[in-house]
Amino acid sequence: MGFSLGINTNFAINRIVEPDELVRTVGAVAGLRRIQLTPEILSPDWPAAVIARHVRAYDRACEAHGVRISHTFTGAYTRLNHLGHPDADIRAHSLAWFKRWIEIAADLGARGTGGQLGILTYRDDRDPARREERFAQVRDHWRTLAFHAKEKGLEYLMWEPMSVRREFGHTIEVCRRQHAWINEDMPLPVHLNSDIDHGDVSSPNPADTDPYAWAESFAADSPVIHIKQSSMNKGG
Repeated sequence: MGFSLGINTNFAINRIVEPDELVRTVGAVAGLRRIQLTPEILSPDWPAAVIARHVRAYDRACEAHGVRISHTFTGAYTRLNHLGHPDADIRAHSLAWFKRWIEIAADLGARGTGGQLGILTYRDDRDPARREERFAQVRDHWRTLAFHAKEKGLEYLMWEPMSVRREFGHTIEVCRRQHAWINEDMPLPVHLNSDIDHGDVSSPNPADTDPYAWAESFAADSPVIHIKQSSMNKGG
């Protein structure tokens, strides 16, 4: 599998939010051709007409600078409980939010989109029965999103393994197991958006904080891999 270098727009939050300037910065200044757009830059919470106007602006800018928004993904300030929230009304709101995010990705011509599977609260995580209930709800919601993504023409969804148990995929073994679990009975693939600097620093297995071990384990099923400046062994 070949990889090309792109950029996630977390760097631009509150700094470069104009579509033409953001795409120009990526293409003409950084010399990159692929963008992973985050919802802090183009929000599903905006009015539909505003979203449509910004999508058109990104289309024009991408054509002008030879750049493509290949994927979208949740960002720095949208890493929330979402589909793992204990309140059913908030989970329903989050499901609708992600559906709009899928529609934005499709309108931008992205291949796929995604985010964290969900984040559990302390209370839900430490109660085995509540934890299992949340897990089932998370998977049901992701199945709903997968059907919506397929209907809108996306190729796949993605989820990001995190660093603590409440946020899913915190060790290589757990990530492998939960990845198989989330893909059961899905209408399209749910791939990984690996971040090879994640992993549980409290794990007794040194591989769980080794970026090379994460890459070897999951790169083949990761259309996007997050890399950033870090030490090879983040230790603790």
